[in-house]
Amino acid sequence: MKCRLCKKDKSLIKAHIIPKTFYDFLYPSDDNSSLIMVRKNKHIKRRPVGSYDMNILCKDCDSDLGLYDEYGKKVFLEKKLEKHPQTESAFIIRDVDYEKLSFFIISLLWRAGISSLDEYGFVQLNKYEEILRDIIYNKKYKKLIDYPFIITQFEKDGLDGIVDKSFLNPVKLYMDKRRFYLFYLPNCYSIYIKVDKQKMQSSFSKIAFKKDGNLFIINRGKYKNSKEFKLIVDIVKSGFTPQT
Repeated sequence: MKCRLCKKDKSLIKAHIIPKTFYDFLYPSDDNSSLIMVRKNKHIKRRPVGSYDMNILCKDCDSDLGLYDEYGKKVFLEKKLEKHPQTESAFIIRDVDYEKLSFFIISLLWRAGISSLDEYGFVQLNKYEEILRDIIYNKKYKKLIDYPFIITQFEKDGLDGIVDKSFLNPVKLYMDKRRFYLFYLPNCYSIYIKVDKQKMQSSFSKIAFKKDGNLFIINRGKYKNSKEFKLIVDIVKSGFTPQT
C-alpha cells in the first residue's frame, strides 16, 4: 500500500495518531489497559492504549515523525512549567524549540486528518491535507507561520491522577470566524491550531507560540469548573457502555 507521507508503495505499520509515548505516560505499567475515547457528541469508543491506524504510514515515515513526537513529550510531559512573570492568567515553559514543537503539532493535526479512526472524525482537512503533508515531508520551516497555535492548560485543583491522565478527542471550532482545531493532551494541556486562510487577529497573535524560545500557556482555570469535566461527569453518571 502507499504511505500517505512519502507516497511510496511500502508496507504500512501500526501508526499512532496521539504518540505512543503519551499513552505510556497515561498507563506506564499496564499493557492491557483500555482508554475511553470521548467525542463531544458523547459517541464513545473503547480503544486499546496506544490506538493506531494501519493504513497511513510506513515504518520510515513513522520513525521520522517519532523524532517530533519525542520532543512533544519532552515539552508537555517533562519540561518545567513556571508562573508567568507578568500575569497570573498564564504560565511559561522556557527554552522551547519553535520548529520542533511546531512540526510535532502540525504532524499531530495531519495524522488525525488522514486517519479513518472514529475518534478523529471531526478533523477534516480537505485541501489542507496535501499542504500540510508537503510542509512536513519537505520540512518547509517557513510555512509553519501559516498555522499558528495557542497552548492552554487547566488547573488540576486536587484532581491529580485523574484529569492529568485523560483527554477528549479533537474537535473543530470557530473563533472570530476563523477555523481552529482543538486537541487535548495529558497534563491538562489543550492546543488550538488555526487552519484557515484568514490571518489571525492581533490579540491571538500576541499569545501564539513564536520563535523567542518561550512557550506562553494560558491558564484556563480549574478543570472541575470546565465544560470538558462536566461532559466526562455526565457520561459517567449515565452508566454508558462503551463500544469496542
